[in-house]
This record gives sequence, structure tokens and C-alpha cells, in this order.
Amino acid sequence: MTDIQSNFETDTRFPSGEWIGFWLHKTAFEGRQAMSLALSFTRGKLTGEGKDIIGAFTMQGRYDLSTGKVVIHKYYPQHHVLYEGWAEQGKGIWGLWTLPGGKDGFHLWPKSMRDPTSHTRAAVVQQPRREPEPAVLTEDMPATVGKTP
Repeated sequence: MTDIQSNFETDTRFPSGEWIGFWLHKTAFEGRQAMSLALSFTRGKLTGEGKDIIGAFTMQGRYDLSTGKVVIHKYYPQHHVLYEGWAEQGKGIWGLWTLPGGKDGFHLWPKSMRDPTSHTRAAVVQQPRREPEPAVLTEDMPATVGKTP
């Protein structure tokens, strides 16, 4: 293990490596805007880079182990976006991004984690109950059918 890797965060809310996620911008884009990221968490500092629909970007920020608070500055060549949120075990990092004149939500999580925003429901599939067919008497049946001896 290199010296840099030995400094990586050990808190499981902040694993260094590949992350994915999305941001929302209801006034300019429809739906979730996907991001792919490479993030490093070391001694309360976050660094990384990534790509989304706008283009390539870098990230710098900080995180607090006691509160889970995360502040990230996302730098595109054209502009800067502030991300403020919280890290929760099993949920990744979520919160609000802010630009002059607007703000909306974001959610990031390690690529190895199941999407924490997907809503899966366990469903029990049951076969429909079949009622027994009623007996039908026909002329060729003996008259004793259905009668007690």
C-alpha cells in the first residue's frame, strides 16, 4: 500500500474510488443528470474529478466524520457549483447544489453500492384460487350420482 492509500478515509461512508450519481435542475434540464466520478477522501478533505452532461469537472471539498456534513466545490472550466449535503451509511452523499440564481438536489454514491434512490418493493405473487368445477349431470350418468345410498 502506498503512503497516499494509507491515508485514505476508513469510515465506510467515505470510500475512495469510483462514484456515480446525479443532479437535478428542474428549470433547465428534464430528469436526473448522471455523473461519473473518481473521488478520494483523506483526513477530512475530498478531491476528485468527473464528467456529466455539461462536461468534465474537478472537485475539492471537506467532510466531517462526526456530523456527516459534506461541502464540495465543483469546478467546470466555465463556472463553479457549490454542493452541500450529508453522508449517510448506505445512502451515499445527498443534498443541494447552489449557483447564483438557482439551486436543486443531488445524490452521489459509490459505484459498488446499489442505487439508494431506487424504490424496490417486495411483491408476493400468488396463483389465483381455482374454485372446483361444479358437477354437471348428464343423461348418460346413473341416477344415483350425488345421492346417498
